Amino acid sequence: MFSPPHDFPIFDRTETLTWHRPCSEFSAEIPAALRLSTVQSVSPSSPSEEDEAIWVFPKHALSAETPVPGDFLADTHQDRWIITKIQNYSVRDCWKCTAVHLLRHFGLKDLLDVYRPCWSLDENGVPVPEYHLFRPGIPAKIVPPEIGSRTDFKTGSETSFKTDSEIEIHVVAPELILFPRDQLVTPFGQIFRVLQFRPARSWSEVSKIFCQEINS
Repeated sequence: MFSPPHDFPIFDRTETLTWHRPCSEFSAEIPAALRLSTVQSVSPSSPSEEDEAIWVFPKHALSAETPVPGDFLADTHQDRWIITKIQNYSVRDCWKCTAVHLLRHFGLKDLLDVYRPCWSLDENGVPVPEYHLFRPGIPAKIVPPEIGSRTDFKTGSETSFKTDSEIEIHVVAPELILFPRDQLVTPFGQIFRVLQFRPARSWSEVSKIFCQEINS
């Protein structure tokens, strides 16, 4: 008879995970989770096994908590995998969780530090901001603005131009809330001022930040 508390250690593909519930204090270490091969891709546009993983682990690892879609698992490399599907193996007293690596899934290859203004009055009584680091190292994707072109009918040459000065940035961080005038700074010194923040409505979406690039 299969017994999860005693039989999971015999598998050589087990690893330690940490389960987290976003925007809460709930977390737990899962010392011996069995990773299975991917049997179904998250979507037709994401068939790579690098984007999706399946783990099976004993229920007692989470005590009385029940995992739900939107929880995430941190592996030994501290990569975050968002749970998208839960299967209850009641006979074996296990959870089977399908999870997706959202950073790879959405191509979040940039890294941004979040700075928040602290306001004070200058000698003339005018409010001035002083920016302080709020959140370091947020994975993100800076979406390049669309490039248009116009033709000079006299010379026949084309000139490229940006169709919109507003920059769109994607992030996956359920606990992150941004406000207008927050600033995002890249490791290369680019600075973006937040104009609008649209939080994701579910795990399958990214939060969108609309910004304007400013000079340092």
